[in-house]
Amino acid sequence: MFVCITSLNAQWEHCNKGLGGYEINSFVTDCKNTYVGIDGGAFITTDNGDNWIAKINRLKGYPGFNIFSLAINGNNIFAGTDCHSIYKAKLSGPGITDVKETKKKMK
Repeated sequence: MFVCITSLNAQWEHCNKGLGGYEINSFVTDCKNTYVGIDGGAFITTDNGDNWIAKINRLKGYPGFNIFSLAINGNNIFAGTDCHSIYKAKLSGPGITDVKETKKKMK
């Protein structure tokens, strides 16, 4: 369940249309869009949680990965997975495009 609040005095409300019943592991915002990491991929909302769109359903070579952390740095979004990998994608337009594997060994 993902809930949105716009004011500290407001009531919490469901805002998970399109997320299905996925467990949310992480989320991050770039001040315009919000991204959530789930078991099996990532979703984006461009309208404050009213609607969610799947942006990463599978990463190359890992059909069932889970995203446990998300971070934004500059024009890139990074996803930490349970496959001992970190992936990087460019942010452009309303969301993630051209997802490319950037698998590097941690020292």
